[in-house]
Amino acid sequence: MNTIYDGHIHLMPPMKDTPEVFAEKAESAGIGGGMIIGFPPAESVLYKAADMPVPSNDERIAELLDYCS
Repeated sequence: MNTIYDGHIHLMPPMKDTPEVFAEKAESAGIGGGMIIGFPPAESVLYKAADMPVPSNDERIAELLDYCS
């Protein structure tokens, strides 16, 4: 069987899973890797649904780099 790579993975607010848990869940779903592109854009309704402030672009990038380190 070929390895599946997901080319569009958003970190979704609020993040509850550690990178290790995320990787385990992906593997259990048959995903062998992918490209994490961070939180959705500021226009997303997810921030309101999660009752959290909309992060700035700098905060979004910092969160992404920290999560993937």
